[in-house]
Amino acid sequence: MQIKELTTEQFRLLVREVVIEVLEEYIDLDEGKKLKKSVVERLLRQQHQPTVIPAAQAMQSLGLNWDEL
Repeated sequence: MQIKELTTEQFRLLVREVVIEVLEEYIDLDEGKKLKKSVVERLLRQQHQPTVIPAAQAMQSLGLNWDEL
């Protein structure tokens, strides 16, 4: 199945699953599900330098088209 064949809800669920997988890579399970210190430090640095990418630009960079979703 291709991305363009997904419904909006299916696409949201896919993104949600990917985000959860990525976060789990950075969560220290031995510390009671807390983020690792390095991740917290990185997030704090990024908080002071927010980068916002417009949705249209993100879609274009991924080779996606709103009309095809």
